[in-house]
Amino acid sequence: MAYRKSRTRGKSHNRSRRADDYALGWVIGVRSVVEEFAESIPKIVNRYMDLRHTDLQPIKQHNRKLDRGRMAEGYTDGEKVRLHQGVGMTPQRRLEG
Repeated sequence: MAYRKSRTRGKSHNRSRRADDYALGWVIGVRSVVEEFAESIPKIVNRYMDLRHTDLQPIKQHNRKLDRGRMAEGYTDGEKVRLHQGVGMTPQRRLEG
């Protein structure tokens, strides 16, 4: 579902905040699906990040009220995601592209 297109009422700033809350919930929901799919991937991803992205730094977070309802919608949709391994793909080949 395209979240922004489904919500037409309200100011654009508020729509953006609600969409951000939905997206945050979706990411949290899909995380468990990805973890089940890729049990051996964390070591490979950490190695890749150490090699290619050594200059990453934490960002400052802004504290604001979250729309728990939108987060719940996103979480529910995120849990519905289904991942499938490509034919003949090993974890190393997936990361190497």
